[in-house]
Amino acid sequence: MTDDTTTLPTLTGPDRLPTPLERLAEIPEEQIWLDKQKSKRTRRAYRLDVQHFMRTLSITTPAELRQADHKAVIAWERFMRETEGAAASTIRRRLAALSSLDKHLKDRRSPFRRRRRARFSTRR
Repeated sequence: MTDDTTTLPTLTGPDRLPTPLERLAEIPEEQIWLDKQKSKRTRRAYRLDVQHFMRTLSITTPAELRQADHKAVIAWERFMRETEGAAASTIRRRLAALSSLDKHLKDRRSPFRRRRRARFSTRR
């Protein structure tokens, strides 16, 4: 008989720990988008802008956020302008934040999304 005491037990079922890849897959796309912003100030402003959109329209989950359409964005823009009296520059920045998030989400869903290609020198 061989001694198997050096083998670690494998967890299966509900007690199994997620793999690193599974943990990465659990990160919401919205968080990935926000983390991709290079400037700390931009990340903060965009986070607050998307939170403002969600709060204004009573959106509570990422799934609900992904269902928002152009009518919701128009209503939000009108609310900022007419009810809050927000400055045009604030409205533009908030719309830019939402547009950037929307573009990220669409790019992630599309199998034809644009990928950056490595540049190679053709000089010899």
